[in-house]
Parts: sequence; structure tokens; C-alpha cells
Amino acid sequence: MGLFKKEKGVKEYGTERLFKEAVREINELYDDVKAEHTDTDAIISDFSKLLESIKVKLDDNDAKKLEDFALRLKKINNCSKNTVRDIRDVLRNHKKRLAEIRRERE
Repeated sequence: MGLFKKEKGVKEYGTERLFKEAVREINELYDDVKAEHTDTDAIISDFSKLLESIKVKLDDNDAKKLEDFALRLKKINNCSKNTVRDIRDVLRNHKKRLAEIRRERE
């Protein structure tokens, strides 16, 4: 009977270790993606300001093309923002599960 309890303890420790490793990796990914999004967000803001300043100097066709391009960049920025949010949610859920595993072990 004691043998089974020992196996269960080893199994729980393995699960905790795996979740700890997953949390560490997701946290690194989150930091990287968040930093890239911050950089991208600043660039898109600067591009929008530049577009407004040069739009009066361009003909209507070129101005329209640049506005379409700016719109596509904003969509990419929104996708990036959503990715950061989703990775943050996954990280938070994994941290909660790791805390549950630790509480169950105690």
C-alpha cells in the first residue's frame, strides 16, 4: 500500500515540475511578445503621424494607397495586441493551475 502512495507523490511532483517549466517558458514568450508589440505600437503611431503630415502633398490616388496601408498596419497591431492578451491569459491560467497542484500536494 505504501508503494502506491510513493508513486502518487512522484507523479504529482512530475506534474508540478512540468507546470513550473511551462510557466517559465510561457513567461519568457510573453515578455518577448509584449516587448515586440510595444515596439510595433510605437512605430505604427509614428507612421500615422507621418501619413497625416504628407497626405496633403500627395495626389488622391497615392494618399488612398497609403491610408489603406495604414489601415492594414493597424489590423496587424490589433492582432499583436490580442496575441499579447491571449498569452497573458494562458500564463495566468497556468500559474493558477500550478498553485492548485502545490496546494493539493501539501
